[in-house]
Amino acid sequence: MKFFIDKFSKMSITLALLATTSSVNSASTTDTTNTLQATLGSSTKPTLLVSNPSASTLTTTTDLNANTQPIAPKHQYKLLRDSSNPKVLASLEGRSSIQQDRAFLETLTRPSKTIAPSYYFDIREVIPFKGIESSQTVFPYYNEGNLGACAANALAGAIQYRSILQGISNETPSRLFIYYNQRSLAGRDVTQDTGATISSAIAAFTTYGVCPESLYSYDSEGEKFAVKPNATCYEAASGSKGINGAVVANIPQNRNILSNIKKVLHEKCPIVMGINVYSSFESEETTKTGVVTLPNTLTEQLLGSRALMITGYNETKQQFTVRNSWGSTSGNKGDYYLPYSYITPDLAFDFWLVGKVSSKVPVTFSVTANTPHGQFVYVSGNAPELGNWDIKKALQLTCTAQTYPNWTGSAFLSAGQSTEFKFFKADKTLTQKPVWLDGQNLSHIPSSGGGAITHHWK
Repeated sequence: MKFFIDKFSKMSITLALLATTSSVNSASTTDTTNTLQATLGSSTKPTLLVSNPSASTLTTTTDLNANTQPIAPKHQYKLLRDSSNPKVLASLEGRSSIQQDRAFLETLTRPSKTIAPSYYFDIREVIPFKGIESSQTVFPYYNEGNLGACAANALAGAIQYRSILQGISNETPSRLFIYYNQRSLAGRDVTQDTGATISSAIAAFTTYGVCPESLYSYDSEGEKFAVKPNATCYEAASGSKGINGAVVANIPQNRNILSNIKKVLHEKCPIVMGINVYSSFESEETTKTGVVTLPNTLTEQLLGSRALMITGYNETKQQFTVRNSWGSTSGNKGDYYLPYSYITPDLAFDFWLVGKVSSKVPVTFSVTANTPHGQFVYVSGNAPELGNWDIKKALQLTCTAQTYPNWTGSAFLSAGQSTEFKFFKADKTLTQKPVWLDGQNLSHIPSSGGGAITHHWK
């Protein structure tokens, strides 16, 4: 009998010890799992592997192999997807030029459109850029520094490229002007470096335009990004906004995206796009050569997202050439090379082309002219702002008792384009026959900084 009692007691003790060991191991495993979850984020679930089913301990491994510590990125990756802000997208859908912009895109990407066989193409090879190396003198690489303003930098590059190509100006557009306004339109805290979407940068451009960087310079070190540009900046920018002829369009990310990108590039239209960036993007090899490898999304850390400007492609290497904004010492003198296989919804998104920019600048008309009581001086010309020679839509000049007989007025005219015009006198209702200035039509070509016209009517 004693034998059975001793046997039963030993079995009870053994079972208790096993239960205690199991409990400890279970708690240890749970703690390990929780620690990994905190390190990797809730979206990453570590895999628990039983190295020996008969053993009482569990071995833990993760997708990041032995390294579970997050890598500190060398750059800012604060780009957000367009879909994160439906309000901004809705405002772009409601812009007055939407039909014109869509028609432009459809013309460029229609299925019947073919491009000349080319194994290499870059929009900077054309005159006046004369090649990538030469283009750096008039179209230098930007460096966004410590700000998450990649979308503003990429869009500014696209705008500057088109401005140079169209013969308007080679001035750098103000990147901070775009960055401030895109955050403001998106409803983000402008006092914080929050980053934003590409669509909000497009909305800022079509709504306000962009002033030159000489008026609102770039500074990534201080708090200037939080300061609203002054009225002079907005006045200078207004000539380039969407209603004045700028053309922008979103390229749908469908099965034709690769061929459509190439078609758009062949029309010398730069493209701004977003990508998800993984740790290999900051590898020593990629930083040195600019050659981007397809990331292993299971083993690499997602650093965030950023915007780039597509300038060309290499069919032989199956790569797109993209202009980064980390200066000319990063990548291949500022350029990076993105494999075609990167253009998937999981890795690349939000493609926007800049097909045309408009730089309308303020031009002041001043004329000294005596007028009978009840008459005014007008300017009519071949620009919409001057009525396109329709006197009922002409620009009316003004004067006061103190300034008479000096009449003045201003209109935004296209920089770099010749405008013909002429002064005439008429009553306020324009019902009487106008009296035109003698002689031939006058003409003026505004510079990128605006213009002033002074005339004496004898």
